[in-house]
Amino acid sequence: MSATGTTEFRQAEARGEGGVRFVLARDAITCEVHDGGDEASLHHGWEELAPPSFHKRVGRPDRWIDRGWTYSAIAMVVAPWILRDLDPLRVYLIVLALAALLVTLLARLREPRTSGISTEIPVGSGTLPVLDDPQHDEILAAIESYRRSYLIGLEPSPSATLREHLAYLDMLREHEVIDAGEHAARRAGFSVDALPEPLAEPPPNRFSQKRIGLGFDYTVAADRVVMRDHGPFRHDTTNVVPVDRILGGMAGRMSMFDDRLAFVISGWLGAPFLALLLWGWWRYGPLMVGGGEGWKNIVVFLVPPAVGLVAAVILASRLATTRLILPDPGIPMLDQASAKPIIDAITQSRRSALRRLAPPNPAKTLTQQSAVLERLLSEGMIDEREHAAFLAAAATVCTDPRLDQPVASPSG
Repeated sequence: MSATGTTEFRQAEARGEGGVRFVLARDAITCEVHDGGDEASLHHGWEELAPPSFHKRVGRPDRWIDRGWTYSAIAMVVAPWILRDLDPLRVYLIVLALAALLVTLLARLREPRTSGISTEIPVGSGTLPVLDDPQHDEILAAIESYRRSYLIGLEPSPSATLREHLAYLDMLREHEVIDAGEHAARRAGFSVDALPEPLAEPPPNRFSQKRIGLGFDYTVAADRVVMRDHGPFRHDTTNVVPVDRILGGMAGRMSMFDDRLAFVISGWLGAPFLALLLWGWWRYGPLMVGGGEGWKNIVVFLVPPAVGLVAAVILASRLATTRLILPDPGIPMLDQASAKPIIDAITQSRRSALRRLAPPNPAKTLTQQSAVLERLLSEGMIDEREHAAFLAAAATVCTDPRLDQPVASPSG
């Protein structure tokens, strides 16, 4: 894919209610989003786009699993009424067995979310949507080609200072144009004292949270938190949040209601009570009229299953309501005891990532490094003693006169 000219892509939503148009130019990307009668145009420089490892991926719920659960619930609600003359209790047991078999087979034979993956590219405070269509992968490849070409093209001239060359390498590493090994090798080509070795990154920690109809998987790495949100009736979403951008403290709490899950649970839990209700009316309906015996029969044969049906609906509503806590707006968690070790791991990862900014970086001026240390001190990442020590080291490393001298090229 050439990244020298201008490339255009158009995507239409499956429902035909909108679409996206991309215009890729040498120094910027334009994204026009059409959603019904609403339109928005986004224009961003390539340096603003997040690298692919930070893309948010959204997969549609698997339609076969979705339909299996939903249709089985509908069948269990409707069948006892349609077949009420054939002993609804027996009908319900047959429908229940067939529904369980259907769901089990679909769950085992179908691989959920084998298609339908769309992508959201973080840029600034928003995202650029790449829809699920045959062009999806081609568009992502083109965007990445343009982004990398632009960033590589920012290489300083041979007459630029050593500090500018080091800052350029840091930028390429931050934007994942080069990996840590290439970054270290290219930096080593500049013969300058006190270039700090990259710190070893700890292995990632993995956690999971589950409840009925919903699951969260977390990978807490040295520089990011990867969260996967999944469930039988939910979009399978993978979101990536850089740890150094995570807010300290607690962002808030919220509740989430899944109406499809509530319907399915109501069908599975409420169907036996509906069957009993119909069975009681079918068997003893003629005895439920007139006099005290009629009211007695109503209380004995209709009230208990009616109460059970209402209780099933209420229970389904409660089970379909999920309470979440938000350590960060982009990282929801189930409000349960299992959240604490995840929050602790995220807090430690964030602290470690920010503390890695404290040692003097020769790519920064003393003023820039001092600003970083002031931020770390204000957020409690370093104490006063460490602040003074790092500032003294920065006064030596960041003011080395060789950093502001031009270099022809790295040696080696």
